[in-house]
Amino acid sequence: MPIPLPDPGKAGFNDAYTTLWGLTASAARTWFARSDRRLAMIGGAGGCTMIGLGVSVALTGRAD
Repeated sequence: MPIPLPDPGKAGFNDAYTTLWGLTASAARTWFARSDRRLAMIGGAGGCTMIGLGVSVALTGRAD
């Protein structure tokens, strides 16, 4: 499936969306960083997710 290219007529929308996404991510990171427990929970969840993805790819193989 081809990756759609951005429509030049919607450049303002794309810029605003990207800016909003960056500000939201920054606020979330700040909120998580205020608590060592929250930061550890996110790190653990991310690690478990990576292990789960690795196991699923190892068991199913590539879909080509």
